[in-house]
Amino acid sequence: MTYYFCSITEKKLILLLWFLVRKSYLYSIVIMMTFSICLYGCGSGQYSDKANEVIDSIHEILISEKLCSDKNDCSKKQFVFFESVNGVYISVYGITNQAITEKIVAAFIKNHARNPMIYYELNMYNLTKDEDLHTSKSKKTILQLVLDKEQ
Repeated sequence: MTYYFCSITEKKLILLLWFLVRKSYLYSIVIMMTFSICLYGCGSGQYSDKANEVIDSIHEILISEKLCSDKNDCSKKQFVFFESVNGVYISVYGITNQAITEKIVAAFIKNHARNPMIYYELNMYNLTKDEDLHTSKSKKTILQLVLDKEQ
């Protein structure tokens, strides 16, 4: 089973921690159970199947470039995150090699060409997700590509 991560998870986690600190123990358990159920559907949005297609394409590239051994390994290394409400939003962390970046962009464009009526956005960052969360280094967008839906 492959697990994908999405950036909205972090927002939900912050809210959960806030509730845990401010509420009673029993109430916290109920909130945590509800949160777990919500996280199970993380990334499940109107276009989650389309986002998963893009992620599968990116994972195949990362595997062929020996950055991951398989899709589960890619997920564990947290290279790709997504949101899929009102479009397909993909964030790629820690890939700075130009040749790999070009392959990811080509795969992204190819996926949009199959679904031109959907908004697609790709953001690539210089830091890994772990560096972004746990260091004071400044995250820089090294590439942003927006493919609007056709009218």
